[in-house]
Order: sequence, then structure tokens, then C-alpha cells
Amino acid sequence: MNENQRKNLSVKIILILIVVVISGCATIPPPVPRCPEYPKSTEIFIGKWWNYYNRAMILMEKGCYESAVNDLDKAITRRFDDQRKARTHGHINDIDYFPHREKGIALFLLYNEAEEAEKELILSEAEKELMLSLEQFQTAKARYFLDVIRKIKMQAEPAAEPLIKITSPNFPDGKTEIWTDADPVIFSGIARDEKQFVAEIFLADKPVFMEATSKSVSFTEKLALAQGRHTIELKVRNLRGGVAIRRMTVHADRDGPVIILKKFKPGAEIEGRLYDASGAVSLYIDGRYNLIPPQKDVKFSVRLKPEQKIVTLSAKDKAGNVTQLEVNSELSAIPTSGTESGMLLKIRVRILKSLAITRKLSRLPMITFSPI
Repeated sequence: MNENQRKNLSVKIILILIVVVISGCATIPPPVPRCPEYPKSTEIFIGKWWNYYNRAMILMEKGCYESAVNDLDKAITRRFDDQRKARTHGHINDIDYFPHREKGIALFLLYNEAEEAEKELILSEAEKELMLSLEQFQTAKARYFLDVIRKIKMQAEPAAEPLIKITSPNFPDGKTEIWTDADPVIFSGIARDEKQFVAEIFLADKPVFMEATSKSVSFTEKLALAQGRHTIELKVRNLRGGVAIRRMTVHADRDGPVIILKKFKPGAEIEGRLYDASGAVSLYIDGRYNLIPPQKDVKFSVRLKPEQKIVTLSAKDKAGNVTQLEVNSELSAIPTSGTESGMLLKIRVRILKSLAITRKLSRLPMITFSPI
């Protein structure tokens, strides 16, 4: 080994020794705890309710739910109610303060990591805190997590069918079909589910607005229905997924009945026909009800008193539409063909009232007359 080789070897040995010495002196830094006892905050901690609340929010962001619950408990003992814009005693910016809501959420998140024996108790405590929050101040966030918790609690239950009570339109007992002249048609009622909570309501495939799931929900909706027959479906779903469906047939009828006069003898008789698609027409002569069969096309013949020279004829259908006519007569001497002369009775008719013509989608009732 020559002199240069010895020098290179010495340099390598010295470098190795330096690396070993440096490595021996270095220490591995301890790991930063995921849930520090006192997380970093930009505010001065003076033990006020907002200090504990703000620190709990930082801990929840880090996933330190147990520590967050402890701080939220301390905040609640100093200020109890959930609210927006809570005054922080001299601070420039008031804060939204929801300790019960956030505690309920933190407990729910702890539920996933808890032992089986503790899960039911933790879930019940979370539900209690969220319900208390909603009593004090309604928020969508609290409602959402409360629904999630309730779904978990009823997983072992079979899905039940919610109850539906329809209060409008007024359907006859045991029937689901109705005729109406309303525009729009108002549907109202109550949906109930005492155990599995009403979660959604749909009318004619459109969602009905609900503030929150509830054991009982009242609803009122307006539907603009065109003239004719409509099948309307009302669907109610609970949190467990149980569904109740009611199907209703609504005939939107805004036309008055058709009146056909066949004969009119003043002071003696009036005769004709009535037609209406509803199949039920009420007939009134000068305000007096006259019984006729419940048919779509029905004949009528009514004897008149001698003094009845002018007759008011009213026809009302099942939907409530009314056609009202005044029938008057004049006698005129009109020659007829052949060797005899005769008298022809001329009839003058005036529409007094038709509820149909006052409605936006209606048409004038068809009124026809036969020659005398």
C-alpha cells in the first residue's frame, strides 16, 4: 500500500467515525398526540364558556370526541341554551353557540368506536342532547343527526305503515272518488306514525314540504287540475322505510248541466231533458225541488200551476255547478199553411246564472232547445 492509498483509507475511516458519532447523538422526536390536552388556539383561554366551546370545536375537528364532550359539558354548565349570536361579554364578534347539538354529534361519533355494552347508552344520550338542542333552536344539522340516530335505533323493528287521514277534499265515508268544481283543488290531511316517525310525504309525485320528521305532520297543498278525471296518489314514508299509499279519483268539473227543453205550456207543463257527466243532477222549478232519477241523461216533465207563466229552471250537478234559466212565453197569431190558422207559442229563454262561466277554465254550459 503506497502513501496515497493510506491517506485515502484514513479519510474514509474518519468520515465513518463522524457519521457514527452524529447518529449516536441524534434522538427521534416524540410523536405529536392526536388529542392534545390543550390544543392550539388563537384566543386567550380564561375559562369562559366560549373558551371551552371553541376548544371543543377544535378537538372535534381532530377527531378527539371524548375530550370534546368534556369541554362541551364545561361550556354547558356556564351557558346552557343553544342559540345563534351568543354574546361573549365584550368580544367584538358574537358566536353561534350549540353545545347540546355538538355534544350529541360527538357522542354519536363515539358510538362507532364504543364497546357493544356501551353503545345503547351512548346512542340514547346523543339522541337526548339533539332533542334538547332542537327544543332550544331548530337547525337542519341537529335534525339530520337525530334522524340518523333514530334509524339506527329502529333497525331491529319491522317497517310499519304510517296512518293517513284526509280532511280535504271531503270524501264520502268509505269512498275515494269525488266531483268538485274547485280550482285549485285543496288537499289537506294528517300523517301519523308514533313509533317510526313521518319522514316524507308526496302528493301527485311531488314532495310536500316538511320542516322535520315528526310523529304527526299536518299538510295542505293546492293542485291545479284541468277539466276531467284525475287519479291522485298520496304517499307517506316513515324513517324505517314503511310506506302508506292512498289513491283518490278527482273529477274536476266546472261546467253546468246541459238543459234541453222539449215542451213548455205556460200554466200547464214544462218538459225536457237534463244531461251531466256526473250522473246526478238536482232540478228546481221556481225554487222547488223536483225528484228525478240519478242518471247522466234524464227526462223531466213537471206540471205547472195556472199562474206560472214565467218559469225559473235550475239544474245543479254533483260538483256544485248550477245552470239557471228563465223561460217566458208570448202568444202571437201566426198563419200556418193549409186551410186552418193556428197559434204558435214562441219561447224566450234567458240565462240567469251559471257558476261555470265565472271560473277561469270553464266553458259556457251547452243549452239546446227543441221546437214546440
